[in-house]
Amino acid sequence: MRAKSKSSPKLSVKKTVAKKQKSEPEVLPVLNAEKLKELYATMVKCRMLAERMQNGRRANNSVLGFEATLVGAGAHLLPKDCIALEQGSFVASLIKGTPLHFILARNKEHQGNGAGNAIAAKQNDNATTALTVATVLDLATDLTGKNAVVLMFCTQDAETLRFDSAAMATAAAQKLPLVCLVESRLDSPLELPNQVASGPYIGADPTFYPRIPVDGCDIVGVFRVAQEAIRRAREGHGPAVIECLTARSNTATIKKSERTPSQYLAQDPLSFMEQYLRRRSLWSDEWSHSISAGFGRQLSEAAASLKNPDDIESQFDNVYSHRPAAALAQKPSG
Repeated sequence: MRAKSKSSPKLSVKKTVAKKQKSEPEVLPVLNAEKLKELYATMVKCRMLAERMQNGRRANNSVLGFEATLVGAGAHLLPKDCIALEQGSFVASLIKGTPLHFILARNKEHQGNGAGNAIAAKQNDNATTALTVATVLDLATDLTGKNAVVLMFCTQDAETLRFDSAAMATAAAQKLPLVCLVESRLDSPLELPNQVASGPYIGADPTFYPRIPVDGCDIVGVFRVAQEAIRRAREGHGPAVIECLTARSNTATIKKSERTPSQYLAQDPLSFMEQYLRRRSLWSDEWSHSISAGFGRQLSEAAASLKNPDDIESQFDNVYSHRPAAALAQKPSG
């Protein structure tokens, strides 16, 4: 990726449309029984893949336990849409539909370089490029007016892809197609200047963007609010922030009287969704086991036939993270 300036590198975006075509109405997914079970199955696969990628290393808290947010929001993305996140690009790629053998091959190459997601490149022109809010805004700018969106996952305390209310205000003023999902806690909510929770807004402030709080472990809740936010951004109405409240901490040793409000949120998205499905008579242990067994076989088969393609990034899936500059500079397909 070539930087236009040191402070705000530019992500190039492929301009594939030679002629303007009449856009067809988007068919929004419906939360019927089939979709509910599909969401659960995708979360299971994401967790299994994350655990495999972990490979005995310390759990990556940016992925494990965050499946409801990743899958619930990612369920609305089209191939031409982009995902930007600091870590866990392999899970985002799975959600986007990238073949498993390419995901595993890419991860193997990254491990071979000895740097995980922050890759130490073999060549100088492949040097690691940090993903920042500035680069994400550049990407969203290039997608403006193309019926495409950027889904950005960030936190309040990350060193690089950290939530920036000023940047979001800029995105609002420019009506960029950006939906930002931020993980926070009930006892440490986002502090947004002159912003209110979701609901009607009356005023002429061009920097306003909706803020929508949701339980980050409730995939049904995330799915519903993300659907509206992504539809709004896709239609050119500007960005939104979805505040995903989670309690991803070890509460087993904490006395009930000492627990903070955030620790009363759902603790695990898979268990939460299992109970949701059980209440609707959509659950069976046999079905659940078949998901795990089936995806386990797929992982084993992909690993057994693993080959290193000449160009792993040729299967680039519009997922941006800490990866080589050459990968970040790849032009989104579609």
